[in-house]
Amino acid sequence: MKKLFQATLLALMLVPLQGRAGAGGYTCSFVAYHSMDEIEISKAEDFVLNFTFDTITNDAFLVGNNGVSPVFLVEGEKGITFLEVLSTGAVQTTTIAFDGGAVHSRHSIISGALMPTQYYGFCE
Repeated sequence: MKKLFQATLLALMLVPLQGRAGAGGYTCSFVAYHSMDEIEISKAEDFVLNFTFDTITNDAFLVGNNGVSPVFLVEGEKGITFLEVLSTGAVQTTTIAFDGGAVHSRHSIISGALMPTQYYGFCE
């Protein structure tokens, strides 16, 4: 409960950043995914990620159901990428094209085994 309160508080503190130059946020909804175990793309249900960022300070955060995590921000001509480094040494990336299309890749290590998944969706 404490983590949820902290995440909510931080998210509320970051909302005013969206009105200033260089700052913003994305809410990303992912509707399909593919994993190593599945040949076909499957429907993803209720998978939403929220990002807040400031391109002037280069601060960026993932606000999710596990709390708030700092992420690295990579800007490009055609889109933006958020990179999260996990304590396992694995990474998760979310790349958002400026037309709103998005892909979220998880390179998870669970019980010592690689468990990759890739999600497809859109961000606003």
